[in-house]
Amino acid sequence: MTAIGVVLAEIIGTGRGGRPGDDVLPALEAAVRAILAKGRAAWPGVAVDEESFARWLAERVASEDEPARALELLSGEDLFLACGCAAADHAAVAAFDKIVRGVVGPSVRRIDPSAAFADEVRELTLTRLAVAGEGKPPRIAGYRGQGNLRSWVQVAAVRIALDLRRSARPASAGSSEAADPLVEVEAWDDDPELECVRQLYRDDFAGAFREALGTLSSRERNVLRMSALDRLSIDQIGAVYRVHRATVARWIGKTHEKLFAETRQRLQARLKITEREFESLMFAVRSHIDLSIDRFLNASGP
Repeated sequence: MTAIGVVLAEIIGTGRGGRPGDDVLPALEAAVRAILAKGRAAWPGVAVDEESFARWLAERVASEDEPARALELLSGEDLFLACGCAAADHAAVAAFDKIVRGVVGPSVRRIDPSAAFADEVRELTLTRLAVAGEGKPPRIAGYRGQGNLRSWVQVAAVRIALDLRRSARPASAGSSEAADPLVEVEAWDDDPELECVRQLYRDDFAGAFREALGTLSSRERNVLRMSALDRLSIDQIGAVYRVHRATVARWIGKTHEKLFAETRQRLQARLKITEREFESLMFAVRSHIDLSIDRFLNASGP
């Protein structure tokens, strides 16, 4: 068995409660080697040994039912760079610094447009993410590759910028010191784009979503209200309309799709950002649009 195979058998086996079968290991190793090759091609100056990278990848898919498939869905090239940064590879840190510099300015401009503010956020972002603390790995070790690294950095920069703005204001009586916005860094990767939508574009999204709700028909709005606010099951809603539960499920699905499309159209008209940034934001809107339904339907009344 190869060195990579040994690492995969150890970590994947632990996560799955036993050694993976011989039919699984070849696919896993092939996936790791493919990601390793892409990482080295993308970042030719970064030195990451194959066993360390195999361990880095395996730890991120150890509990998956289909780890080889899960590996294919990760942002492998970004994970390669992150692995190098976590190991304090100079080329990796320098490359990561370039990403930080490219992301921070556009990300924090809406919070504070000054160059001095962007420079401060840029320095703090690099330090907090790529520099290890006392007895702790750098926070980039928390990046799990389920979203692209630029978006992950964008969230970090936004949180740091917001924290700087809050700390610059006089503290109100009895208020406690603001918590480090990076403490929960391990959770960012679950949904970095949503955090950017929530923090940067809250008002724009609220207006666009409210307008999108206004395009729904009476039945669409009522069914949505029954499902989201009244918490009725599709069987209960089906009884109201005397239709099959599958029909109700289809109605709800189409209503969500309509809300997404209408919100997208209106949000794009409001925001002055690049197409790439917009697509990243809309991923969050599509994945979490149901989180806004309760609040807006409640606020709008019957």
